[in-house]
Amino acid sequence: MQRYIEQLIEDIEEAKNRPRPLKMLLPPELEFVRGAEEYLHGEQYEMGELFGLEIKQFPPEDKLSEEEIQALTDKITELWQVFNFIPVFPEGLPVKYKYKLLVDYLEHKTTYVSVGNNHFEFCTYDPESCPFPEKFCTCKDFEIDDDDLEMPSADDFDEDALPF
Repeated sequence: MQRYIEQLIEDIEEAKNRPRPLKMLLPPELEFVRGAEEYLHGEQYEMGELFGLEIKQFPPEDKLSEEEIQALTDKITELWQVFNFIPVFPEGLPVKYKYKLLVDYLEHKTTYVSVGNNHFEFCTYDPESCPFPEKFCTCKDFEIDDDDLEMPSADDFDEDALPF
């Protein structure tokens, strides 16, 4: 297995040199918001397609030692950063969970931004579907009551206060 892990790390290192998607064509006046424009309107890619990697290349975490999981997680995280993707994990999350999320995200579609970073929190802010073990679930701290989602009515606005 050690030789396979070494080859997989080599594949990840090679992926860092893959060509990036072409930049969006933007008028000069929008160049200062390039990252936002690419994020909002750019073409969607599977992350694995961008990297030239597939989930099936990565062994399940239960077949790896803690050191192998750490080494692969570190290399995958470096690869993400080269492509301007930043994974965001709860503090103290064990590396086996990070590894599984990073590998599973190879099938996740996203936009590539040539400027700035695209942050991934992995969380949907729904404790029922939280991808993290309960101890590390931060979305339970953001529970929203349905009452908080009510839209104001037209009677709630003071038309005289509007600047136009």
